[in-house]
This record gives sequence, structure tokens and C-alpha cells, in this order.
Amino acid sequence: MPKSATPADAQVILQLYDLRREAEMRKARSWWFVSFWPQSADDFMKVVNEVGMPENAWLRQVIGYWDLAAALRNVYRLCESAALIRRVAEKDRKSRATGEH
Repeated sequence: MPKSATPADAQVILQLYDLRREAEMRKARSWWFVSFWPQSADDFMKVVNEVGMPENAWLRQVIGYWDLAAALRNVYRLCESAALIRRVAEKDRKSRATGEH
């Protein structure tokens, strides 16, 4: 795996940004941050169960977007962790081969 970001990585980030700029996503985010202030789990579940209503679609859209963004970050963290483990293992192999501990 590359040690630094690749053009493909940049393309994924730009595509995620494009999703954020899409007109319906803008409405969803505006609703989420301006109007949606549930006071209880019941208030939240009311929107969840209102299938076919714009608020239900917006809720799923915003949650889905942030889930995608978080998953993308987790993938990159796993890649970074795997690269670190490989570097440590390689350094350990070299030190054992030369008798340095």
C-alpha cells in the first residue's frame, strides 16, 4: 500500500464532496442542522417511521453520508496501521538478522 495519498484517494474524497454539494443533500443537511432537534428517542423514531416523507429520506441521507465518510476514514486508518505494522515487523526482522536487539 502506498505510504501517501494517491490520485485515486483524492478522487474518492472529491466524489464524497460532490455528494455533499448535491441539491437534495443540501436540503437534508439544512433540515438536520436547523430543524431537526428531537427531544426524545420517540421523536427520533417518529421520523424514522415516517416512510415516504421528506424528513425520513433526509434523515437516512444525512446518516448514510456520515456513515460513508466515517467508513472511508476507518479504511484509511486501517491502511495506515497495516503500513506501520509492516515497517515495525521489517525493522524487527532486520535487527534479528544482524543480531541487534
